[in-house]
Amino acid sequence: MAVSVVDATGFELEGVPLLPVQVGRTDTHVTTILHIPDIGLIVAGDVIDNGVRPLHPASVIAGHKDPRTFDTPSEIQSTRRHLTDARRLPGGCTSAEQFYKGMLALDPHRLNPGVLWDAAITPFPPARPPHSRTTLTHGDSSFIW
Repeated sequence: MAVSVVDATGFELEGVPLLPVQVGRTDTHVTTILHIPDIGLIVAGDVIDNGVRPLHPASVIAGHKDPRTFDTPSEIQSTRRHLTDARRLPGGCTSAEQFYKGMLALDPHRLNPGVLWDAAITPFPPARPPHSRTTLTHGDSSFIW
């Protein structure tokens, strides 16, 4: 199978332009979303904000979401609020566990707390030997680190 690179002009699917938009660093060094301006759609994957707002979408499809929710642009503000909380909280935290529990206190109904745990160990990497383990539990989920 041949691989072709898509540039900023994108490509067409059944005559409809699909445009890749680089939005900067998120969970990887370079993150791209797909914008379909003809129908006001953004396929955001793991990113909702970080430059998406100026596109004025009618729908936003997130990578991590409650399947019972609608794909509305309000998800951009929800993500922004979460990121603002995450920036504010670390000042008083000294460990990944403290950050994780603090974020859960702000949003106790998180759908996927495992993603939050992955984010918590980024600014607070474990300072213990690799053979030692800690288990955190939230609802029906347990995380080992």
